[in-house]
Amino acid sequence: MVVFGGECFHHLDDLWLFDLEQYRWIQVQTSKDKIKPKGRKYASSFQYNNRFYLVGGINSKYEPLSNAYYLDMNQFLKTKNLEDLEWHQLKLNNNEGTDRWGHISVVKDNKAYIFGGHKDSQKLVSIDLTT
Repeated sequence: MVVFGGECFHHLDDLWLFDLEQYRWIQVQTSKDKIKPKGRKYASSFQYNNRFYLVGGINSKYEPLSNAYYLDMNQFLKTKNLEDLEWHQLKLNNNEGTDRWGHISVVKDNKAYIFGGHKDSQKLVSIDLTT
């Protein structure tokens, strides 16, 4: 299980993994020179092909964030070394429709579908996950 961000007196940008074998949470530290999503809440997330995806959300000024990231977990699943976890910003066509919050993400047939939430809530957005 993977959890990113949220709110506790301010917007969080922390990353946590739940170890199902040892039944405990592990906080993952990301070095300052690497890509990392900004703190946010009300984003949606999903996992697909050993990647954890994070879409949209809002910042501390309640401004929608129009970006998406994925955390590549392939190497980590082989080595169990937390340093092998690396964020990547997802390249989207003009970030169209991802600037929303309180929405839902669903995966089907190599695509993620984003729907609902605030701002453009009736617009269905699809993201091709094969690229």
